[in-house]
Amino acid sequence: MSRDWRLYWDDVVAACRKVQRYTAGLDKEGFRADEKIYDAVLRNIEVIGEATKNLPDQVRARVTGVEWRKIAGMRDIVAHKYFGVDDAILWSIISEKVPELLARPTEVDPDSIEQESASDQQRPMPPRPDGT
Repeated sequence: MSRDWRLYWDDVVAACRKVQRYTAGLDKEGFRADEKIYDAVLRNIEVIGEATKNLPDQVRARVTGVEWRKIAGMRDIVAHKYFGVDDAILWSIISEKVPELLARPTEVDPDSIEQESASDQQRPMPPRPDGT
């Protein structure tokens, strides 16, 4: 059974909110000094990346200006190359990219995306070069 894409979008939003909540009132040094917050934020960055990998192309295309590949790539770094996490990049994600992504949910209208998907499935196949 596949999971509805809207649940993945909800995961992105929830994880972004957690990152903001966990880091509220902290500067970069305060963030780095708190091991529990650091670990919790890394986990949620991983969730954001994994969830975005499961969003349909129509959703990613609808939400412009988001670096989807970089989000997925950061997830891979956190999961597989955790020793290579750059704290400056991580803080940039926390302070700039997460708020930008969190501002995007209004661009995703599930009904219009479902209608696009349904119309794509109903389009007739073009004839093959041999005319059949």
